[in-house]
Amino acid sequence: MEALIINSQLTAQQYQNINIHFMWLRVRWILAIAIVFLLICFFSVPAAQRGDSVLLWAAGIFFVYVPLFPVLSYFKSGKEYKKNTSMGEKKEYVFNDENIQINGETTNMTMDWKHVNKVKERSKDFIILAFNNKSMICLPKSNFNANELSAFKGIIKDKGVKNDLKP
Repeated sequence: MEALIINSQLTAQQYQNINIHFMWLRVRWILAIAIVFLLICFFSVPAAQRGDSVLLWAAGIFFVYVPLFPVLSYFKSGKEYKKNTSMGEKKEYVFNDENIQINGETTNMTMDWKHVNKVKERSKDFIILAFNNKSMICLPKSNFNANELSAFKGIIKDKGVKNDLKP
């Protein structure tokens, strides 16, 4: 197989969108916790009438925090992007039979295919999750031409990496 070379640069907006995407994956946990708090509030109404409002106060804080969480995450990811300058540098990704090579100004890394856990295809990018989902590579689709896009999907399928690639 011939090596596929992709040049890419992650923007702050793309990084923030990825962080929001992963935050919404956790939304079912947030909803489960919200339901638990609603049940606690429902069953603590008699306690609140006696003047014991600790649970209602905690539930109130929770219901203020939950709507603010996406906003706080968005701004926090922007600060992280500015703080870590290597995220925004231009990088060259080389996909071959043995591994993935990542070369940039401050980044030189080789990652074996066995460490790649999953490849997610979204409308504007690919997300490569590696090292037990502790490391992430984002490749915007705008950096691929049609041939490179089909070659990339073929490499992922040939390597047997778990994926949710669109046909």
